[in-house]
Amino acid sequence: MVKFISYDIIFMEILYIRGGKLDKKLINYTRHKKIIISLMICLSFTLISCSNSNNKNNSNDNTSKIESSTNTDNSNNNKENKEKDNSTNNSTDNYSKFTKIKLGEKVVNDGLIEYSFDSLKIVDELWPSGESPYTYKQDMPGQKFFAIKGTIKNLSGNEIDLSNIMLKNVFNETYGYQGFVEIEDGNGQSFNVPCVTPLSTATFYIVFEIPDEMANSFEECKVLLGYDNLVDYIYYEEDCTKFYQLDLTKGDITN
Repeated sequence: MVKFISYDIIFMEILYIRGGKLDKKLINYTRHKKIIISLMICLSFTLISCSNSNNKNNSNDNTSKIESSTNTDNSNNNKENKEKDNSTNNSTDNYSKFTKIKLGEKVVNDGLIEYSFDSLKIVDELWPSGESPYTYKQDMPGQKFFAIKGTIKNLSGNEIDLSNIMLKNVFNETYGYQGFVEIEDGNGQSFNVPCVTPLSTATFYIVFEIPDEMANSFEECKVLLGYDNLVDYIYYEEDCTKFYQLDLTKGDITN
């Protein structure tokens, strides 16, 4: 705390000492002392203000460091959780909602569709099954088509677009690939068919494009498919209401 000195007291002391007579030297001394005291008071306030400012800056720096450390920890935790989720994304625990089916087994969804998967082949070129096809699919360099051939019938009163089916193939319990669907025309000469019309039957292929290395090391896989009650447009697995799992092994290849 700064103590303020009464200048009247100092002046009265001077009068008392000099017997009531004013002395110029004493008056000058008093004036100088007033100036010095005023400067000391100003300096004290300046030092106190600077000290408070430094303490505030240090406090802000410490708060910033704590927040930065917290954000870094949260980021690391999120990264670890994400990596953990990715590592378990293909675990068998995620397959419990899928109904297992086999090659040649017919799946019937009353009022919607019925279908079966009949054969598997791994090829560089995918051709329709007709005698004189005029279109085919060519894979990319270093890739192969993992193609499952099947037959489907539309039991509903509307066209069904098979591209709306969710498809995923998990190889060797580790490597997941997204798939697509190709539908043959009625003569088996092309794949230029977008939908299956009501009460019609069509040959179709579920296709996964995989690296040559995966094709050569393939031992077993789980083909997962899902769709809703209308085989309507689907982006995510949680939109599906029907789930099926087709287990395949290297011995199922019929090239």
